[in-house]
Amino acid sequence: MKGKCICVNGTGIAGLSLALWASIAGAKKVILLGRRAERLELGREFGADETVNVTSQPPVETVNALSQGGVDCFIEATGASSQMETALRSTRAGGTVAVYGVPPNGRYELDWTWLPREVKFTQHEPNEHLVRDEVIAFIADGKIPVEKLISHIWKFTDYQNAFQALKQGQVVKSLLVMD
Repeated sequence: MKGKCICVNGTGIAGLSLALWASIAGAKKVILLGRRAERLELGREFGADETVNVTSQPPVETVNALSQGGVDCFIEATGASSQMETALRSTRAGGTVAVYGVPPNGRYELDWTWLPREVKFTQHEPNEHLVRDEVIAFIADGKIPVEKLISHIWKFTDYQNAFQALKQGQVVKSLLVMD
């Protein structure tokens, strides 16, 4: 990712974390796409250079303008099948579409009549255990703002309110604490 222009689609915990990783890894520019203004602002705090609110800005046109013709890597982290077209139309020729969020049915529908021929697809197994020591060091060095990732701490007996807040999109990441 070093020196590359990266777009991350999604402002859930995965998208925010991927934007943070791209920034830590030395991306030339990190563009974050999302629907919620407060999450996009949090994305800026996590290292996104540019944010695009897809409810008020056309994502493909905006990403292509910000990247001067398409990103080197588009990371799809929403799991919405409708977002693959955004990914493909925002990635430069020779670039990569990295799939992190997979639709619930595991399928994307693509219109092959316009599909670019010079884009690579990749999906990696989430092997978080392979970077555990590096993550701990980044936390210790203050590179990962854990206090911003964990937005709520709940007592276990308050689990119903925790799940309600999660369902309403109020939670970035939360902890249930056993009493």
